Amino acid sequence: MMKKLYNKYEIKPIIERVKCKFCPFCLDEISTHTNDICTNLLDSGIPIPRKFKEEVKERTSVIFLFVIGYPFHGKTQFLSHFFYKITRDLPRIWEGYFYSALNQETFDGFDKIYIGPIERGEFADSTRNVIPIPMILHLENLPTDFKYNKIILVCYDFPGEFCDDQYYMQTARNLFVNIDHPIILFSLLDSLNGKTWPDNVIEKKGDVDKDLHELLNKYINVLYESGLSEEDIKMRKKPIVVFTKTDKFLENEEDENKEDENKKKYKHYFGPLAEIKYYEENNLNKIYSLESRKEYLRDMIAFSDEIKNFVKRTYIQTYNFVSNKFNDINFVALSSTGKDPEEKDGAVGSKRILDPLFFLIMNENLISI
Repeated sequence: MMKKLYNKYEIKPIIERVKCKFCPFCLDEISTHTNDICTNLLDSGIPIPRKFKEEVKERTSVIFLFVIGYPFHGKTQFLSHFFYKITRDLPRIWEGYFYSALNQETFDGFDKIYIGPIERGEFADSTRNVIPIPMILHLENLPTDFKYNKIILVCYDFPGEFCDDQYYMQTARNLFVNIDHPIILFSLLDSLNGKTWPDNVIEKKGDVDKDLHELLNKYINVLYESGLSEEDIKMRKKPIVVFTKTDKFLENEEDENKEDENKKKYKHYFGPLAEIKYYEENNLNKIYSLESRKEYLRDMIAFSDEIKNFVKRTYIQTYNFVSNKFNDINFVALSSTGKDPEEKDGAVGSKRILDPLFFLIMNENLISI
């Protein structure tokens, strides 16, 4: 039986947990588990992968992909195309690179929820309304500009429905307290159209500033209620705000000669972003090769600053809030599919899908630019 509540938690920076060996499922110390079996998520218990324990013992860096976002804002599509990119595309362009799945949930997630539907030309289903068992990946033979040639990637797909209620979010306080760079996923388009909650899927003008501010506000409240101080949050937390589905309103060459009322409407609201041009990710060798990667990362930082300025001008309440609560914050605008995902032809045309991962790695000082 899947549990919704963590039984216990400690407020301890994750770097200390790395030193003392932590559980990837609940982030408690492994020493608190009998026979290295975690019972905080499943009554039957989950064995901690032996390879994970060995790598943590060797001080292999652990990166957490903790994704938070409202329902309908594109979280499952983001993760699907993100996993497709790191498992299918990167091995073709990073010489010697490969990945290993360290638990059965990773195999199941890839086949049933994320990568499998893409390869079968199907539309990925939304995730279940429970705290999920994380997927654990071992990425090896990374390029030479990475600080180490391998990392562990632990991925938590947090249920979007939980974001409706701060108290539901607090049931996963271990994750909120100990993961310092959460991915805050948000669709400007769906918020504008009033598509934020399951009982509100109707075409109407929404309040983007209000929706984004509330999501970040709830995140901060969970940290406060878990015992972190304002100073703790400022010093440790650096969220990555990811705007999804931006292909819906960002201009491209194919649209220049077309009359599209939706594009005109969205450009009215998101005009500053409509001028930002993507890197062409179909040419992966150009984007992620050793020679051009530093240029790409510098451009990614500049892109983040440009989006931050857009938020400052457009969503004043949100900007004032994050400026006060965090010392710094990263922004990404991406398209998981590059088009309407209902076009079920299996094609993968994602734009900037790996930017959140690069920011996570940069924030941990694991890559040089």
